[in-house]
Amino acid sequence: MNMSRNEKLYNRIKGSIIGVAYGDAMGMPTEMLSRKRIKNDYPDGITSFLPSNPEHPFARPMKAGEITDDTINTMMIIDMLKETKGVITAEKYVKHLKNWIENSDKSAYVSGPSTLAAIDKLESGVSIEKSGINGTTNGAQMKITPVGVISTKNNISELVQNVSEICMPTHNTSIAIQGASAVAVAINYSIHGNNDYRYLWDVADDAIEYSKKYGFDHPSPSLQYRMKQAHQIVREHENYADTLDRLYYEVGTSLDTIQTVPAVFSIVHIAEGDPLLAASLSAMVGYDTDTIGAIATSICGAINPNFPEEDISFLETINDIDFDDLTQVLYDIVK
Repeated sequence: MNMSRNEKLYNRIKGSIIGVAYGDAMGMPTEMLSRKRIKNDYPDGITSFLPSNPEHPFARPMKAGEITDDTINTMMIIDMLKETKGVITAEKYVKHLKNWIENSDKSAYVSGPSTLAAIDKLESGVSIEKSGINGTTNGAQMKITPVGVISTKNNISELVQNVSEICMPTHNTSIAIQGASAVAVAINYSIHGNNDYRYLWDVADDAIEYSKKYGFDHPSPSLQYRMKQAHQIVREHENYADTLDRLYYEVGTSLDTIQTVPAVFSIVHIAEGDPLLAASLSAMVGYDTDTIGAIATSICGAINPNFPEEDISFLETINDIDFDDLTQVLYDIVK
C-alpha cells in the first residue's frame, strides 16, 4: 500500500469506475427489453452477471460479465485524460472516438445512434461545433464519470465547461449537457466523501440550472421538471417492483437523456447508495438497462466503493481491463 496515497479518495474513484462496468455488464442481457418482458423472463430478479439471451430481440452475442459501449467510452475518456494530463478538449475526444470505431471489434454492437450520426457528419466536413446539435441521447452521460472525478470540487463552472467539451462533438444540445452535468456533479460530490444520496437531487438541480446556457437549444421537455416527477415517485416508494413499474411507465427508461437521468437518480435513491442493489434494480427496470445501470452504479460506487473481490476479478478477466490502472490515471490528476 502506498502510505502517501489518500486511500479513501483512491477507493472512491476506483468504486466509480468499477461501478460503470458492473452496472453495464449486469444490465447488458436485458437491454432494450420491456419491463413486462424482463419480469416474465427473470421472475427472481437479476443479481449476477448473465450472458446475452439469443432469443431476445436485438440480442448481441455477449458473454456473462461482458461490457458494452458505456464502459468502453468511459475508458476512452480516461485514455484521453492520461494523454492530456487532465486537459479536456473536444478534439482529443474525437481522435480517440474515431480510432475506436475504426479499430474495435465491438463497435458494430455498441456504438450509439447519436455518436454514429455525429461521426458521419464530422467525416463529411461538418464542424465539431455543429456535428452534435441533434444528440439528445444518454451517450452524453454514459461516459462522463471521469470528467466528474477530475473536475475541481465545488467549481461548477469548470465542471460544466469540461462536460460541454466532451459533449460537443456528439451531443452538443442543452438537454444532453444538462443531463451529463447532473451525473458529473453527482460523481464529484460523492468521491469527496459525501454519502448522503438524498442530497444528490439538489446538487444535480444546481448543475442542470447552470448548464442550461450550454449547447444547442434542441426542443425538449424540462429535465428539472422530470427530475421532480421522479423524485416524487421515490419519496412514495413502498417496494422495488412497484417503484420500478412507475419509473418505467411514468418517467421512462429509454436512451433519451430526459428519461435516463431521472431514472438513474431514482435508482440511486431507492438503492440508498448501495452499488450492488443499484446494478440489480437497473437490470430489471427495462429498456436501456445497461446504460442506466452503468451510471447509477458508478454514482453508488463512489458513495460506497464496496464490491465483491471475486466480481472485480471476473470483470477484469472477461474484459481484459485493470481497474487499478484506470483509477491511477484519474487519481494522479486529482491529487
